[in-house]
Amino acid sequence: MSTHFRVALPTAQIALPEVKLGLLPGAGGTQRMPRIVGVEAALNLIVKGDPVPAAMFKPTPLFDELIEGDLLAGALAFAAKVIAEKRPLRRIRDMKVDYPNHEAYLMFASNMVKGIAGPFPAPLKCLEAVGASITSKTFDEGIKIEQNCSAN
Repeated sequence: MSTHFRVALPTAQIALPEVKLGLLPGAGGTQRMPRIVGVEAALNLIVKGDPVPAAMFKPTPLFDELIEGDLLAGALAFAAKVIAEKRPLRRIRDMKVDYPNHEAYLMFASNMVKGIAGPFPAPLKCLEAVGASITSKTFDEGIKIEQNCSAN
């Protein structure tokens, strides 16, 4: 998620499975994913940890292009197009998370996550970190909260 451009096959499976090991997605996963797929989709991916098809995220900025056919050839063609078009680099960290009435959603999500988390703390810590993507003023503040959630 830290790259400027991303491509995938539509059938590729993506996941953030760290929660299944009792961990949070590190390196800003809880901050980047809400910025590129939206808060609800990101929270589902992060808290459940289950793989989903890349095609599910076609309408989001997660993938710049879904490649039909040979992935390497498609990726090289996409890179050539990016260079030819002189596309500016897009940094996920600069994208804003805008979620109206986020307090109500996070309260609702907390109840749902508690139900699936059982005695395990990681899903609730994931929720806290994802919540920081909405409430923090900057990406770096959100990262600090993610790191704090990971440490506790």
